[in-house]
Amino acid sequence: MLSCCTAPRLDKFRESNMSVRILVADHHVAAVAGVKGFVAGTEIDVVAEARSGGEAVEKALQLNPNVVLMAVWLDNDNGL
Repeated sequence: MLSCCTAPRLDKFRESNMSVRILVADHHVAAVAGVKGFVAGTEIDVVAEARSGGEAVEKALQLNPNVVLMAVWLDNDNGL
């Protein structure tokens, strides 16, 4: 379930039948799986996963997601 603070911002996507496209970057497979499970059945689609900052940047440039959800600490880099 989305919070009350987030839901109003999704109205434009609901009205246009678009989904919110997100990229999830975390080196913990369980964290990525948790995010995917949390958004399952919503208008939020996980369009890509990344295990490092460099991979996240590469995929973000290629796929142009609406949101990038990135861990602060990643293997060999950070999300900042």
